[in-house]
Amino acid sequence: MKRPQSLSPGDSIALAAPSRFATVDQVHEITTLLESRGYKVVVDDELLARDFQFAGTDKQRADVFNRLIHNDEVKAIWCMRGGYGAGRLLPYIDFQHLVDFPKWVIGFSDITALHCGILKLGGVCLHAPLATTLVSAPTPVVDACFDILEGRISNASFLHAAGMLKWTESRIVGGNLSVLYSLNGSPWLDIKDGDVLLIEDIDEMLYHLDRMMNNLLLSGILAKLSGVLIGHFSAMRDSTQAFGFSADNPFGKNAVEIIGSHLNPLGIPYAIVPVGHEPNNYPILLG
Repeated sequence: MKRPQSLSPGDSIALAAPSRFATVDQVHEITTLLESRGYKVVVDDELLARDFQFAGTDKQRADVFNRLIHNDEVKAIWCMRGGYGAGRLLPYIDFQHLVDFPKWVIGFSDITALHCGILKLGGVCLHAPLATTLVSAPTPVVDACFDILEGRISNASFLHAAGMLKWTESRIVGGNLSVLYSLNGSPWLDIKDGDVLLIEDIDEMLYHLDRMMNNLLLSGILAKLSGVLIGHFSAMRDSTQAFGFSADNPFGKNAVEIIGSHLNPLGIPYAIVPVGHEPNNYPILLG
């Protein structure tokens, strides 16, 4: 695995929008933050394109990303927003060049699709706040991102918790569970024996969380794992009248209990980590 070169102030960080559209104000906010850290910011001419909820057509978004991949001055690509759309670009991105000449690809949520493309070829990427969420993230989270990117630490400090190092020495893969679930059965989700799987999600039904975990079980993915890192499962919903259902029909378990019900019978260790759709979304190196 090739880890991208550590960043230094003066390097160029590019902004990309592989999913939802970005606004002028959002670009200004992240540019101000990155420049305050000493970095140059590269803004492609088509970064602000829009096609309904997307940041331009699939071709526009893929072209922007590929231009940044092939721009030797760019040392990192920070993705603006998540939402939906990155998975539509997978067949069009030059992942081989990105892995052969590695640069940081930073983001989370829908950006999990692009991270899967990098991991499939043995690359390394950073699961971390998006550009639009970094600007409002707590200072310790922002500092942790640059601690990894600038090479002061090798990976997330929370991995040093008692008992975790025994199984987190393996390759860490994953990200947003809904995105992983959508890629399962395609060539883009490549889980190897001994991998540690990171999962997080937001705004999902509890029964659907169980369905996604059952999918990972039935497809054989869970049996390959040496451990699971459970991030935030935020704003989860249940089948009750409070959420608009005609009758109360609660699932009976919370998110961690649902996940544990699939891992415990297999003897797979798991730990709760501060990663996902909450302010304390700490960075973690994948790969």
